Amino acid sequence: MVGAEGGDVMAATNLGLLAKEDNNVDEALHWLGVGAEGGDAMAATNLGMLLRDHRDRHQGIEWLERGAAGGDVLAASELARMARGEA
Repeated sequence: MVGAEGGDVMAATNLGLLAKEDNNVDEALHWLGVGAEGGDAMAATNLGMLLRDHRDRHQGIEWLERGAAGGDVLAASELARMARGEA
């Protein structure tokens, strides 16, 4: 956790993904937010999906769009699913 607290984007993203796996939404949102704000497209995508599913759909879409813009294929796929009404 020291790396994440020290600003290591990848460490923050990894902590967020671990928290997401453990269904710890608040912790996952925090660390994925740190990773996403640091420019990690995968963090932005996962943050977007969590927000969409648990908090704020509109804000989730914004983060999914950032993830897609950063080259994350899952983000693009999720946005397409949403456009088709599947998510």
